[in-house]
Amino acid sequence: MDEKIQNEDELRQKISKVANKFNESHNIALENTKRYLSMVGDLDVYVNTSMRNRGNFRDMVNYCENIFLSPRLRALNIRRT
Repeated sequence: MDEKIQNEDELRQKISKVANKFNESHNIALENTKRYLSMVGDLDVYVNTSMRNRGNFRDMVNYCENIFLSPRLRALNIRRT
């Protein structure tokens, strides 16, 4: 970051190096995610919200039921606890 760039070509080279490092890291992260998701038998989903009053709590229950009981998710065998 402290280096001075003299021309457009140097700028492109610097950007290219950063972009390449990012892409390498991103691909490794995606592979790690795939590996992790393929190894777990159960995956917990944590829902966090601000529940300041009774209405907030009831709304959250309704939202969760709409999401986790959705027919679109039925094939995933989601288990509620």
